Amino acid sequence: MKKIISITLILLLILSSCGKTEEIVEKNWKTDFFISALPFQTFENKTTIKKVGKLEWSQDIKLTSQANWRVSKIYVKEWQKVIEWQTLIVLSDNIANYSINLDRAINWLEKAKINYDSTKLSLDKQIFDNEIALEKIKSSLETARLNSSIDIIQVEDSLSNLDYSQIDTKSSLELDKLNNSISKFELDLDNMKKSNLENINTFKKSLVKEVNNQKIFIEDLVVFGDKLFDITWKYEDSVKIFKDFLWAKDLMQKSNSKTLLNDLVSYKTNNIEKIDLVFSDDQSIKDSIEIVNNWYEKISIYLDELEKTIQNSVISIWQLSQSQIDAYATTINTYQSLYSSNNSIFVSFKNSVNTFLNTYKNNESSLSKQLEILNKEKDILLKNYDLSSTQTKNNLDKIKISTNDTLNSLELQLKQIENNLSNSIESRNLTLMWLENIIRESEIALESARKEYSKLSIKAPVSWVISDINIDLWVDVNNWTLLLTMIWTNNSEVEISFKDKELQYVEVWTEVKMSIWEKTFIWKIYSISSVADTNLNYKANVIFDENINLIWWIVDLFIDISTKYPLLPINAVEIWSNNAWNIKILKNWNDIDTVNIKLWNVYWNFVEVITWTWIIYDNTNVILTDITNFDANKFNLKIKQ
Repeated sequence: MKKIISITLILLLILSSCGKTEEIVEKNWKTDFFISALPFQTFENKTTIKKVGKLEWSQDIKLTSQANWRVSKIYVKEWQKVIEWQTLIVLSDNIANYSINLDRAINWLEKAKINYDSTKLSLDKQIFDNEIALEKIKSSLETARLNSSIDIIQVEDSLSNLDYSQIDTKSSLELDKLNNSISKFELDLDNMKKSNLENINTFKKSLVKEVNNQKIFIEDLVVFGDKLFDITWKYEDSVKIFKDFLWAKDLMQKSNSKTLLNDLVSYKTNNIEKIDLVFSDDQSIKDSIEIVNNWYEKISIYLDELEKTIQNSVISIWQLSQSQIDAYATTINTYQSLYSSNNSIFVSFKNSVNTFLNTYKNNESSLSKQLEILNKEKDILLKNYDLSSTQTKNNLDKIKISTNDTLNSLELQLKQIENNLSNSIESRNLTLMWLENIIRESEIALESARKEYSKLSIKAPVSWVISDINIDLWVDVNNWTLLLTMIWTNNSEVEISFKDKELQYVEVWTEVKMSIWEKTFIWKIYSISSVADTNLNYKANVIFDENINLIWWIVDLFIDISTKYPLLPINAVEIWSNNAWNIKILKNWNDIDTVNIKLWNVYWNFVEVITWTWIIYDNTNVILTDITNFDANKFNLKIKQ
């Protein structure tokens, strides 16, 4: 009863839905949620260890002022190394304005040189352009004269070659070549058709012979089998003697062989005897070959079964001896050998016939089509020769007129460029002489300004270190006022510490880098402590390969290392439990999954993690973006390109 009620409700729902014509369309109001993701294989095992260290110093020199000035520039800092003759402090005067005069002198000299170089470049380019233009116009004039004569000769030759009525012209030779090709294709097509017809007749004769031979072979097999199984009762008396012992071990095998013999007799009567040996068309040949091929298969099966039947015979002293059984087996083997030989020849014949019948008409059609195309090409060629001959005559008249106009125009341009070149050379020489005088006067003014300005610079007498700076910017100083103190230092060293896990990445002579003042210094570790201190740190000392202009500064040192495991950005990893972490992966570009990993070490903005190979497969990417707020019902996941 419940089933009947359920079925009734379903039918009512179906009928009510059929009456509605409005289609409900669900709108997708999801917004895009963009993330960054990279294949796991792209993360390398290379990073940098960052360490902090400090420098050392000793012994001093004092530098004082030699006039009444005002401090305008201080180029150094305390504990900075300086080299000999390096400018340390610049003083300015409020009376003579030496620095302004020097800047002006440098400016004027630079302007004079720039003006000279710019003007010279412009004038040289003008001369060079005129020289190039002159060579070009000469070359153009010579080329125009040569080309005009060549063009006329070529057009006249072309006109002559287009006359296919004349002997040995290009057009007549091409036409003869095409006619020869047409004749050759006609002969080839005729020969191909004759050859194909001969092949078909040969195939028919061979097939008739094959059918007749196999009729005889099958007749022999039928007679031999009839003498064993007595299917026609012709050999009943001779069979009675051994019929109880021949194939006595397996009567089912005997029945199979007898059935196959009857099938062979039936196939011979209904198929082989009815083959039409006239072969009216290609298909009749193929059909006859298939019939013969089928009878080969039946013969093979029958002989194999007959051999098994003989092998199941029982020896009887008076009715069936072993020599009789062997004689029957030998006869069967002889038939099998004859079958194998005939079948091999037939298979080769069958393949040759089928291949030929499947292709010869296409070959004839292809050759006939090519002959048709050649005849069309001949008609097109003759029309093209006639049209080209008319066009070439018109072109010859146009070339002669155009050539005279071109030569006259080029000769006028040649005279004009020769005059321009002469004027530009004379103008260049006069202009450069005047600019050279301006440069010499500017150099004299600069030398004078430099002598005066040199009194304002305080330079380092030796390559030491600044320990104290006793003045500030814009302070007025008197004669012998102490400006700064310098000290002498040995080669600088830095002491740094390593944790136990970090020792595997460093050793004596490992390179250490520091970048400061837009320059990178490379140092080397020359000793590492083998015993940890109270903080479980191992001390190491770094020696400088070159002097650094800093003392007692706190510096950042960097060591490039290769880690054992891959390094992931720290923002891609989430804590899960004690020393176990998670990463989010993107599978097949749209499925988000969580993978547990084990944290091995932390290096600045990267973490070294132990991973398992099962998470590294195709189309798997590690997500680098925070996806805490991602909701598949509200957002469409998109990858930033």
